[in-house]
Amino acid sequence: MNNRQRANGITGGIISIILGIILLAVTFPYYFLASAFIAAATGVLYLGFIVIYNIIKDHLDEQDKLNEWKQDKNIK
Repeated sequence: MNNRQRANGITGGIISIILGIILLAVTFPYYFLASAFIAAATGVLYLGFIVIYNIIKDHLDEQDKLNEWKQDKNIK
């Protein structure tokens, strides 16, 4: 299979997924909107968790470096 055939297959798959989503949105608008809202809320919560995790991790890493530096210099 050459690259042109692979590209056609991938493009057809993506377009069929987009058309399926549009079909669901037109057929079941309330269910689609509710599902989209739930998916968006889950994504926002996940991204918020990642941001908070990285902030706390950076703070703790910085504190560990400071404590190690103080221990090396014999500072209390």
